[in-house]
Amino acid sequence: MENSQQTSFCYKSTAIDWANFVRDIFRQYINDDVFNVKFNGDIEVDESRFGRRSKNNMGTRKGCRVWIVGIVECKSKKIILYPIDYRPEEVLVRLIDKHVKKSSRIFTDGWAAYGKLNECGYEQFIVIHSYQFTRKYVDKQTGQEIVCHVNNVEGSWAHAEKHFRSINGCSLSTFEGHLPEIMWRNHVSSNSGNKYDEFFTLLKRYYLLYEACKLGNCAKLFDTWNTDGAGAGEMITQYCEDADADTKLSDQEVLRSHFAPPLSWHSPVSMCNDC
Repeated sequence: MENSQQTSFCYKSTAIDWANFVRDIFRQYINDDVFNVKFNGDIEVDESRFGRRSKNNMGTRKGCRVWIVGIVECKSKKIILYPIDYRPEEVLVRLIDKHVKKSSRIFTDGWAAYGKLNECGYEQFIVIHSYQFTRKYVDKQTGQEIVCHVNNVEGSWAHAEKHFRSINGCSLSTFEGHLPEIMWRNHVSSNSGNKYDEFFTLLKRYYLLYEACKLGNCAKLFDTWNTDGAGAGEMITQYCEDADADTKLSDQEVLRSHFAPPLSWHSPVSMCNDC
């Protein structure tokens, strides 16, 4: 501290700068290795809103809130995250088409924007959290049973929230840089790798001893949200609230008009029996 005062050199800002330099490596990893990934098999999809909460859910919330879409491959536990301005059908289905192979089973909650996934070439199964957190489906022809839930992606939200709590939150301008770090940590853990070894392997991939740095310009990594211009945070929050109001349906309406299970599948227990 004394040296910092004498030299007018702030070690805190230096640590933050180096952390951002490291996250630039993770951003490049996502750009090179993740954006072209296609999951298959059983897939879980969910969204969560990140942002500061008001104390005891009272008063005015400060800061913006951002929706994050998570896509998890159940067999590998790997997750892909995207920040989005709002969550209508065209946004969510586009991300699913980008990262999930056709004919895969997709487990979702009862959000109405997922209503046409069966028509898009997937097998969709839903669990409506107002009634239950897991739901069993049975194939009427083969007797095969599957249990629908989104527990894996819900667990990923817990890890992400822990990450942001550990740094006491972040500004909107640096929020995007933290998502690649969260994904990279998840992918290393899914492969049972050592984070230190994997990090230095990744570092050597982009910083070579006798060659120029191979990091590209990933300043704007995700094209699914807008943070440009003054008041972007308020715009994102308003987009979320407007889209939610436009898309909201009651659970019974969602079940009746949007979410028939794939052909030959049925749920032997009605949701009302699990209330």
